[in-house]
Amino acid sequence: MPASLYYYQATGRANVIRLALAAANIPFNDVYPQGGFPPSDEVKAKWRKLGGNTTTNVPMLQMEDGKVYTQSQAILRFIGRTG
Repeated sequence: MPASLYYYQATGRANVIRLALAAANIPFNDVYPQGGFPPSDEVKAKWRKLGGNTTTNVPMLQMEDGKVYTQSQAILRFIGRTG
């Protein structure tokens, strides 16, 4: 199962993450919230549970092993160290 990148159906802060994942040859799927922007309360609750944060920070990257990374710069550092 490839990694999952949670973000809105837009470029924004996730675009550079998508490029870094592609450059590092890390397979991933984009996961968009149902209903678009702004996210529904159900989507926010899912993000809180998945990411373990109270602010529903996206972009959020879930790796194959289940680890979840939030905050775009932290995700980019992780990809740089991994790929």
